Amino acid sequence: MNQCERAECQQFKQELSALFSRQEAMLAVVPDVIIVGTDNHKIYRWVNQAGLAFFGDDAIGREAAFYLMGEETACAAVLSPSDDHPGLIRVQSWQRRRDGEKRLLAWQCRALKDANGNDLGYLSSARDITEQKREEERLQKIEERWLAITESTQDAILIMDPEGRVSYWNRAAEGMFGHARGEAIGKDLHDLIVPSRFHSAYHSAYQKFLQTGQGAGIGKILDLEALRKDGQEISIQLSLSAIQINNGWHAIGLIRDTTERKHTENALLKKERLLSESQRLGHIGSFLFEMTGPIEWSEELYHLYGVSPDTFIPTVESFLNLIHPDDRQSMQEWIAGCAAGEKPGELDFRINRPDGTMRYVKGRGEVVLDTKKRPLFMAGTVMDITERKQADQEIQQYIAELAEKNNELQDALTDIKQLSGLLPICASCKKIRDDSGYWHGVETFIAEHSNAEFSHGICPECEKKAYEELDAFKSSRRRRQ
Repeated sequence: MNQCERAECQQFKQELSALFSRQEAMLAVVPDVIIVGTDNHKIYRWVNQAGLAFFGDDAIGREAAFYLMGEETACAAVLSPSDDHPGLIRVQSWQRRRDGEKRLLAWQCRALKDANGNDLGYLSSARDITEQKREEERLQKIEERWLAITESTQDAILIMDPEGRVSYWNRAAEGMFGHARGEAIGKDLHDLIVPSRFHSAYHSAYQKFLQTGQGAGIGKILDLEALRKDGQEISIQLSLSAIQINNGWHAIGLIRDTTERKHTENALLKKERLLSESQRLGHIGSFLFEMTGPIEWSEELYHLYGVSPDTFIPTVESFLNLIHPDDRQSMQEWIAGCAAGEKPGELDFRINRPDGTMRYVKGRGEVVLDTKKRPLFMAGTVMDITERKQADQEIQQYIAELAEKNNELQDALTDIKQLSGLLPICASCKKIRDDSGYWHGVETFIAEHSNAEFSHGICPECEKKAYEELDAFKSSRRRRQ
């Protein structure tokens, strides 16, 4: 080698040394990435400052296996080869930090080869992902709990992203609406389950929700109608909340199918209306008394007592104040008998309404006992019997009047019976013979055998006959003269 060649070689070495110095300086200042170089025997030959801070100042010259904690080897636990970087392998392994703590490092390793392709060692970089791993595990546990809850609940749980598309659809939602999870995810939520007649109201409020996360239904429980896959509408109860993720508002809906409950409520409401109307027509009210506190009254019972549920609280004391003073003692005894488990039967009593009117009512009640024969509550009915009482009084008065008339009639019949039978009367003078054989005039006989009295007059025939005889008498006198 001549002098010129030696000079060029020396210059090349200097430039190469400078390049290595620059690269080493760059690798040394990387704050959170550990970079090590190993030879074929997996002994650390070079470690940057971050690596020394992690492994310790004595890391150079130690085997890589010295720092392993677990069953991993230096090239084990390869997650996946890099498709975009051939020859690059990725490794996660638990390593011993200089303070003895076990930490998880994510490695990227590349084999170093000479010009002939012989292995020289590895250049590896690593990042401490222990906290990241712990956070991932924590989030995974949260997600598992979330899935366990949402997939086991009987209520449908839906999540709508800021574009209005379904981003979560649990198992209960599949059964409730008929759409499989794969069918629902990514679809427009309102097109999927909201009847078309409500779409305009949704679109008018949606922009406000996107901007503020607020809306008429947020934080409330709403009774709505929803649409199944088969086109059937069902009744639902929706609890709606909003959550902001990555500056976008997502809606979370908890939905309960209330169709059967609605049917039951409507049937119950129909029965209540029928009962209320029956009580109104029959003037019958009902009550429920749990032995302490207020008494529950039906609507008709308030009407029967002449009070309003807005101003009157039914208690034993307020109830007794409505009863006629003369009937309160019997009512208190009746209540005490019911409370003792007796069956005192019905009780008729009077009430004084606030408007001053008095009504007659009939009460009936019975106490329900628990398994230890202790009273649970008393239930019963009250019927307005005022018209019946008034009718009974009128009937009694009529019966009394009828009895009096009957007595008078009996007396008259008795008198009439005194003149019954065969009466012997003279064919000429019309006298009547009594039982002793004496003859009496008609007036005398009737007066003695009845209460009848006589007044005297003349009938038309006798009057005509008398005038004819008078006229004949006058004519006879005139002829004699």
